[in-house]
Formats: sequence, structure tokens, C-alpha cells
Amino acid sequence: MKHFKLFSAVLVAFLISSAAIFNACSKQETEIQTHDLEAVQMTQADINFQNQIVSFKGKLDFMREHPGYKSGEVMSVDSAVWYAEALFNAEYSYADERYSQTVADTTTITVGLDAGGSVSMDDLTMLYNELYEIVRDYYLNCGFSDKGFLLLDLEVLAVSGNEALITVRSVTGEKAPGSFNWDYFGEDDDWIYGGYEGKCGGGFYGFDAAEKIEIAIMENRPCYLTPPGFQWVFSDYYTQQVYGFEYKNEFDECLVFYIAKPGGIFTDDDICLTTEVASSQDEMNFHFGGEMEIIYTILEPELDKRFMDCNIEGKQDFELGTNCPRIRHHNELTFATAHLLPIGIHCIEKKAIE
Repeated sequence: MKHFKLFSAVLVAFLISSAAIFNACSKQETEIQTHDLEAVQMTQADINFQNQIVSFKGKLDFMREHPGYKSGEVMSVDSAVWYAEALFNAEYSYADERYSQTVADTTTITVGLDAGGSVSMDDLTMLYNELYEIVRDYYLNCGFSDKGFLLLDLEVLAVSGNEALITVRSVTGEKAPGSFNWDYFGEDDDWIYGGYEGKCGGGFYGFDAAEKIEIAIMENRPCYLTPPGFQWVFSDYYTQQVYGFEYKNEFDECLVFYIAKPGGIFTDDDICLTTEVASSQDEMNFHFGGEMEIIYTILEPELDKRFMDCNIEGKQDFELGTNCPRIRHHNELTFATAHLLPIGIHCIEKKAIE
């Protein structure tokens, strides 16, 4: 029996306050107010971030408007990737909307390096244009009708000779109204833990408990509404792996679905996550609440970043060290640093991917 209290009062209060609608403040351009009249300001970090990406955008625009111009400016490959990712998300990401399902597409691209291992503005301009075409292709072919672009995550995978190999992860979401539903799963909402095996009694193949919990998390993700005259821009994406055994409640129960058995024989009761509210066997809501607890009360404060996206997959593998067979929900939780930026002249304007 699960003893976990689905949402603590602290978590509920946090999620409600996080989704607060901001109102404009008349005192000064960089100051806004929340509903309780507590002033919120752009931090110095926000201002520095704005100056960096606005300056970078100006350089890209100049290079596009003057083809053949050689600026002679170079930067390290790590800096080039950071600027490209930050500006792309500032221009095209609509992370302040709520999504249900998301699809992540991954590929690699290369960028040329000079003799000193740096990237020229010429090559960086071509890289940025190539990124747009890659993301556009993924976005237009994602399979969602009502969709939005959530994030672009870049990482330097390897540097060899005069080239750097960069991983590209593009995430598109299907828009959802969102409900802040603490008891998301209803009576007899019973699902096989993974493998897209559908419901415990059969049917609905192509879904499983892991995917259903992932959808529930995304649909209940707090929507950080943009204050009038401002926008939220995100950078420095980070993905946290959660294997399932790391976080437990006071009854020593794993908040994420996780069962390990030395014999490796898992019963129907093990692989089926039930939702029988009347008998307190509410495993789907238990693990949904556990995931939300980990994301918002543990990892967000620990990382000092906001939750952006998740990928949850049901897996059967072995514990490291003991080699004990296990079934579990493997989590890839993506977080990012939030920046509050003004909208207007000399600022970054949102664009649609077309």
C-alpha cells in the first residue's frame, strides 16, 4: 500500500504561486509586480544576459546583411554553442506555454575551427542558419497539429582537428490547456509500467504508465506567464538523469516507480500500476505525485533552474554493483535558467518557426 501524501501543502502553494499572473508596474521599465504587490526586478544577471544575446544577434544580422564580409572575430567553440543556443531559444522558444506530449529529435552537426581551435563569425552564422533548418524540419514534421517549439539544447560532443561535433536536441510540444489536477488519474486507470503495453486489462497499446505519467507532469507544469512588456527567456539547459531509487518517502517507498527482485521474476501486480482510490492502491497518482515532488521541491531549488521538459521510459535492466534485475521508470528531466527580459526596441522579439 502506498502511504505517500500526493501533494504536500508546501508543494501545492509553490505551484500555485509559481503560476501567478504578473501585472505591469508603472515605476520603471525594469520593475514589475506580482498579484500581491511584491516588486520583481530584472537582476544584474538578466541584464548581462540580455546585453550578450542582443550584441550577438546584432553581429549575426550584420553578417547576413553583408554577405562576403569578413569580420575577423572568433570565439571558442563552447562560447559559440552557448550563444547560438541562447539566441535561438530567445527568438523561437515558447517555453512559457503548457504542453502535454513532447517529442525530442536529436542529430549532430559539425562546425569548422581555425588553427587555434576557434569558430569564426562566418562559420557561426552558417551554423545558426543550419540550426534553423534542422529545427524547422523537426517542428513541421512532429505529428502535432496544435504545437509549439519548446527548446533547443546544444552540446559539444567532440573536437577533432579542424572540426567540432555538436549534438542538437530539438523539443516540440503539443499544446494543452492544463488543469492543475492533483488527482490526475481516475478509478481503474491501470497501466503496464512500460514497453508501450497499454492498460493492465489489455487495449490502448502504444501507451504505458511511464508515458501517461510524463503527460500528466507536462499538463500540470506551472505556466510562468509573461508580465506585460516582458518575456521569459531560458538558457543553460541541463538534463538530470533519475534512475528511480534515489528519492524515497518516510515509509521507505520510492517516489519514482522502481522494483528490484533478486530472482528477476516480476508478477502481474509488479508490472501493473493501479488506480484504485477507494482501497488506497493509488499507484499511478502516487508516482505522479512523487515525480512532481522531486521536480519542484527537490531539484528546482537544488539546481536553481526551472523545470522545462521530461522524458520517462519504462525499463527492465540490472542494478549497478549487485546486478539485481529491476523494472523502473527512467527519467530525463530538463531544467533551464530563467531570465526576465523586456520586449521592445533593441530587445529580442519572438518569432514563429515557419
